[in-house]
Amino acid sequence: MQQEHSKSVVLGVTRYTKAVWAPPGYDSLGAFTSGPLKAVWHRTQGATYVGAWATYRKKRVCPHFTIDTDGTTYQHFDTSVASYSLANEPEGVQTNRDSAIQVEVVGFSGETMPDKQRNGVLRLMAWLEGQGVPWRWPMGQPPKNSTTGYGKDTPYRDARVWDTVGGHYGHSNVPENEHWDPAWTGGDWNALRAKPTATPQSTPSGVCEVQLPVLRSGSHGGAVRSLQSLLKTKAGQDIDATGTFGTVTDRCVRNVQRYFGLEEDGIVGSSTWGVLFL
Repeated sequence: MQQEHSKSVVLGVTRYTKAVWAPPGYDSLGAFTSGPLKAVWHRTQGATYVGAWATYRKKRVCPHFTIDTDGTTYQHFDTSVASYSLANEPEGVQTNRDSAIQVEVVGFSGETMPDKQRNGVLRLMAWLEGQGVPWRWPMGQPPKNSTTGYGKDTPYRDARVWDTVGGHYGHSNVPENEHWDPAWTGGDWNALRAKPTATPQSTPSGVCEVQLPVLRSGSHGGAVRSLQSLLKTKAGQDIDATGTFGTVTDRCVRNVQRYFGLEEDGIVGSSTWGVLFL
């Protein structure tokens, strides 16, 4: 018999100000229907944010947040609506819409996070706590490998706990799901299991408080050359670093914005800079 779900709680603030806003170009699953507030942690099983983004777009499995290896955080959906990433059997235990905030961490299960990425995770956990997600792991440390965590019927998944206890869960703790990520290593688990006395305050490179200029058609100078170099080396655009923002640069910028689901206006602000600093 399906467990009776507790009433859903809606987060008060839906945008994380330290994140680059990067909507996927398709709708969310709609409003949450049930459950206490919780966050579910995944690993992308890939080495780059670009690869993860391509998967989100192709398979329509976009989470609420992605945290890159350098600590840059991207937000894809408001936290007041349900995203994707979790399996949900017909007439089974509700997962995606059970007040679950989905977070993908770039990298592989069982892989230790770089310091900047771990700090990005801690900052997001602190923000989520302020929105109502308790800093606790109701099912304990997510299992480390497939022999202990793979498959639906394991001691690491409990529908009753999922339905009634808010906090942080690994993908491996979610009912009706078979994945075993994030498989935090010992060092990562020690950092994330309990609330630190002080949350890391460093800013992810390339976004937020780093004051990068807003560039558009007609701009000139070193910042434009840097932009053009990034467009060529990071985004694979056919462009030379001339220092002049003309029609070729405008076209390349729009190509990048379209690919990442940003507003296609040809203006290079914080969000466009953010996806180029990968």
